Amino acid sequence: MRIKILLSSLMFILINLSGQPKMETNQLLGSWKSEKSRLEVLDGFVSNKGAVISIQKKGKTLLGTWVRQPKGFKISVGWDDEKVKFQNENTFTYDDEIFVRDGNLSQAGIVTLKKDPKNFIQEMISRRWRKLTDKGEILFKTTFSNDSGVREIYAEKGNVRLESWGISSGVMKISSSLIIQARITENYLIGLDEDNDFYILERLVKVAAPLTSSLREQREEFFNGLLTGSWLREDYQGVLSYKFRPITDELKGVCFVVKKDKLERYVDWEYSPSSGGIKMGYEKYKGAMIVGNTLVLMEQDGDQNFWYRSAEVKSKRFTISDVRKTPLNENSLDKISEVLNGQFQNRNNFMIFEFNQNKQTGFAHLFRSEPFKIEGASFQGGTAGKSSTLYEVEDFVLFDTDLVLKRDSSLSRMKPKSEEEAKSDINDQRKLIEKISQKNLVLRLTMKDGENVDIDLPVEQFSDLLKMEIVTE
Repeated sequence: MRIKILLSSLMFILINLSGQPKMETNQLLGSWKSEKSRLEVLDGFVSNKGAVISIQKKGKTLLGTWVRQPKGFKISVGWDDEKVKFQNENTFTYDDEIFVRDGNLSQAGIVTLKKDPKNFIQEMISRRWRKLTDKGEILFKTTFSNDSGVREIYAEKGNVRLESWGISSGVMKISSSLIIQARITENYLIGLDEDNDFYILERLVKVAAPLTSSLREQREEFFNGLLTGSWLREDYQGVLSYKFRPITDELKGVCFVVKKDKLERYVDWEYSPSSGGIKMGYEKYKGAMIVGNTLVLMEQDGDQNFWYRSAEVKSKRFTISDVRKTPLNENSLDKISEVLNGQFQNRNNFMIFEFNQNKQTGFAHLFRSEPFKIEGASFQGGTAGKSSTLYEVEDFVLFDTDLVLKRDSSLSRMKPKSEEEAKSDINDQRKLIEKISQKNLVLRLTMKDGENVDIDLPVEQFSDLLKMEIVTE
């Protein structure tokens, strides 16, 4: 009698379960589509939890998660946090939409970071990847070792952000973030960071291995790249252009840092044959290389600094033959006054050299111009910050207490320009810069009294000359 009761109970349970959809975890995994969107439901790294990619028909992509609860599945994407209600194995409702299965996840060719780091890296650096939440693309490249390098993020507007990556003991570090687990599937790179958030990239086409030139192993090729065109780097100031130029020697010079065609700062650089590295200012880099369009300099502690090549139409390789030298002595007064003619700039400061008639003495005028405006109840700009009250006492003037000035009657050669004068000077400066940028051969004659006389020749290089002779009458 007891056996009959147990059999009856078992049959009742089976009958009730047969009318419900199966609740296996892999039932939710795969591609699903509705009239408004598509869902990619991916397996996670712990049981009963994974990632969800929501792709709207309008093109917007959101990342979310799914979890398995005692009574079914729940999907959280953006502000939506809804239960999944299966109608059958290939159909469910979620967020008032009906989703139909559009494909299963392929398990072929999956490479995991912890089990197979070598092949994981090889697959990662041999592909182009796309960020899901925007249209930027990503490239991973190795630099000084096979398990570390640079991540290049190409934004839609053309800017490039460069960050370091490295793998050790089955954990990947990208910039300051730790990816504690990761795998590459047929369509995605899926990672889980230290905060249990998913890091997902879409897998795109294969890319060829970039050309690499190391300072230690391919010195000539490295300097051909370093001294060609300019290199860009983005920081809190915006995008800065770094122009490495040889000055006193082919392997020693100055790096000019320019923002929007204005000099921001400069730093000396020099190649050290003894260490095989490069010194820039006080910083000594023990390693240097160019990987594709990325310049990499390694600090003494192993940290890497990155620059990317400017997309200039014409990139010139600079040598010391591009440097014009003028001795600063009494025999070169005409040339000195010619070189120092015009307006010069360094950050917010401008400089003009005014020569007296003898060209041996004069004045160097250093000044800066900053706009200001009076709006509402405050004075803004003009180095005064934002001030609300102007005070006067004796011959002192105070903008609140932020800026204090004293009236002065010393001899001064300062004089502000009118709008017309400023515009006219701009055109003159542009013509002067254009003339200077034209490279011509210069014939230098040294007179008996030591004076140098330079004669510009109408050619750019000796190969343009058939012969050169002195003709007397």
